[in-house]
Amino acid sequence: MSSSSVVLNNSSAARVQHELLTVYATQLLEKEHSGCHALLRDDKVDDLSRMYRLFSKIPKGLDPVSSMFKQHVTAEGTTLVKQAEDAASNKKAEKRDVVGLQEQVFVRKVIELHDKYLAYVNDCF
Repeated sequence: MSSSSVVLNNSSAARVQHELLTVYATQLLEKEHSGCHALLRDDKVDDLSRMYRLFSKIPKGLDPVSSMFKQHVTAEGTTLVKQAEDAASNKKAEKRDVVGLQEQVFVRKVIELHDKYLAYVNDCF
């Protein structure tokens, strides 16, 4: 039995938890070293799972988490596209098979990105 359940009954504990999460949700999500962006950036899968469980306890608590997840995945995908565009513009004068190889590398990286974040969805959320 936790010390909070000794002091508070279940109903009160739930209300206190709800109020604290509601009031501090944005601050918790946006913390520089432990917020949602930091956890995604640093591949902290276990911490993301805990964050999901915590924010799922409040109404619409997962909305900002899903928004941050979407922003993160979009940014990573955009980075891959930009890298591919830069590589293609640098290699235009080279042989066609080199460009074909770059396209294969790009497709492989996009698939890896998809698989990585699909695993996040399945394992964390």
